[in-house]
Amino acid sequence: MSIMFKVLAFPLLVSIALSLPGCVGASSDLSLAKSTFEALCRGDRSAEEAIDFEVLSSFGTDVGETYRPFSEVARESFRGAFISQFAISFQEEGASADRFTNWRVESEDSTRMVVACDAPSGAVMMITVSKRDGRRKISAMAFQ
Repeated sequence: MSIMFKVLAFPLLVSIALSLPGCVGASSDLSLAKSTFEALCRGDRSAEEAIDFEVLSSFGTDVGETYRPFSEVARESFRGAFISQFAISFQEEGASADRFTNWRVESEDSTRMVVACDAPSGAVMMITVSKRDGRRKISAMAFQ
């Protein structure tokens, strides 16, 4: 192969690989789900940026329904309280984020990916990463 072909073909091959389902997006969405869950368990406010509070469903509760009517000031307080309460509840149960294992992609389509992991109890936790307004964020968490 000529040098010219290699130089021209490499960017094309990289762009094709990045556009294939399950390549880079899958690992980054799985990583987003796992790191956001771990941050929530610690009560780390950095989780806030990765959660779509307007549509969030959390373990059977429609958080978005409660969140949407609030003013921006109240929303900021709500987000902080949600993260703090999540961590407190998690820690009161004696749970540890590192005991959630076997993180994997359960399903995906063009608008969302469902990431699953095994909880210490034997249940399967599902975290949905959705694409909305050009950004990928957590939109749901539930046990199956």
